[in-house]
Amino acid sequence: GIRHIYEHEPGKFWLGTGDDGLIEYAPEQGVLRSFNTTDGLSGNKVFTILEGRDGILWMSTNQGLCSFAPDTETFVRFDKKDGLPSMGFNDFSALKASDGTFYFGSLEGLVGFKPEQILGNGAPPAMNIEDILVFGKSYRKGEADSAQSWLSGLPELIELPYYQNELTFEYVGLHYTDPVRNQYRHRLIPYEQQWIEAGDKRAARYTNLSPGEYQFQVIASNSDGLWADTPATIRIRILPPWWATWWAYLLYALAAASVLYGAYRYQKRRWALQASLQRELEESQRLKELDEFKSRFYANITHEFRTPLTVIEGLADQIRENPRWKISEHTALIKRNSQKLLQLINQMLDLSKLEAGRMEPHYVQGDIIKYLNYLIESFHSLAISRNISLSFYAHTDSLLMDYDPEKCQQAVSNLLSNAIRFTPEYGKIKVVAKVLADGGQRKLEVSVQDTGTGIPPDQLPYIFDRFYQAPPNPLKSGELTTKPPLSKPLPGTSPLWGDRGGLHSPTSGGLGGATGSGLGLALAKELLELMGGNIEVESEVGKGTRFTFRLPV
Repeated sequence: GIRHIYEHEPGKFWLGTGDDGLIEYAPEQGVLRSFNTTDGLSGNKVFTILEGRDGILWMSTNQGLCSFAPDTETFVRFDKKDGLPSMGFNDFSALKASDGTFYFGSLEGLVGFKPEQILGNGAPPAMNIEDILVFGKSYRKGEADSAQSWLSGLPELIELPYYQNELTFEYVGLHYTDPVRNQYRHRLIPYEQQWIEAGDKRAARYTNLSPGEYQFQVIASNSDGLWADTPATIRIRILPPWWATWWAYLLYALAAASVLYGAYRYQKRRWALQASLQRELEESQRLKELDEFKSRFYANITHEFRTPLTVIEGLADQIRENPRWKISEHTALIKRNSQKLLQLINQMLDLSKLEAGRMEPHYVQGDIIKYLNYLIESFHSLAISRNISLSFYAHTDSLLMDYDPEKCQQAVSNLLSNAIRFTPEYGKIKVVAKVLADGGQRKLEVSVQDTGTGIPPDQLPYIFDRFYQAPPNPLKSGELTTKPPLSKPLPGTSPLWGDRGGLHSPTSGGLGGATGSGLGLALAKELLELMGGNIEVESEVGKGTRFTFRLPV
């Protein structure tokens, strides 16, 4: 409740309360503020209020007398040390005499004084950090080597080893007007960011401080509660142990790098050994595949050579027994079979030249459409003999370009002969030629499409590999097995063995029945690439196959 009301000026009141301290109340200005012990008031029970000539309010509280300056909102407390007979006062017991003397009735008698005769502390105490105790031992006494160093005070920066991390800071506020009532605040940055209220205690103790740099700050207030603006400071640097210094960390990093490098070298040797073992295993496997390949190749190429040689041998015997009997027909058969042998040998030699890089195209300029028509016409009789329809379609009547007739003839003949060989009776073979624009360059595209049995998808990647022999027709034998070609050339082998090995029939569409040396399609592909072209294959089992090659115009 309100114990006393004092009108400071019209419309502005100061209220003394029983529990809420001092209240400023100005209803017209909408002001209502309270001050209590946290703001510096002696006690929260305010019994009476008097005002001096300088506008300072004097009030009696349950904890002695107190003055209040409204302009600066600062309090000055007075207790028994200042001569009060008692800390308690009576309600409504105050008087301002005509001579300016203030009288307050306390529980132990009457208190009288003139406010202007009471001297205040006009300045805050000057701070001084006297000493630092390290584990209870004085730093100054331990470091001083003469009276001069003792009188000069502590240095601005003190360095201590890591194990001297229990510190006690001793400080004092130098003010000779009632110094026992000086108050202190301190903090250790960055350990503490907020000020620590130390009261009248003149020491601050910190234990187990981590290595690092700190700054101790301390400020003081006089008996009137006036605080210093600038604190007294001192810097402390606690050095890390040798195992936590930068050069120690550098040694740790070097040691870790050495361990990692050693582990890497060890693992690298293991990888090299594993790679060597893997290469030996692969080499062993490739040698085994090479042996199998040689056996298949010899069996296949022997079969290719044996048929015409057997025919030549039989005809030679017939001519020897009866020289006049159909001599012209016999010599024609001998010539055809010998040409077949020569063609096979020439293909092998051409592949060898291509691989060695000794073959070059010999271009002529002419109408390639007419030349293709001529090549295809030469196969009509063979196609008719097998009841196969062979047709040629060109999207342009003529196309003048540079081409190698011999190599074109070999490529086209291989494609057509394979198509005829593996196309069943009454099947169809269609050759289509057209000109395409590919990236600003014209190209001649020729496709050879048949209605054979087709090529299984797992064999398409190997169809142009040299000497790769396709398995028997699954439609006839009931099985479809093949070996993938060797991944790369084997050491010590002849170029004739090919760079991927295996035996491969020069098939286009069908895979059944006939066998081949595996040279035709490989030779056709490399001849086309030699002339700057390429070849592709598309196939579907049971429907047929289409080979497409392109040559730059």
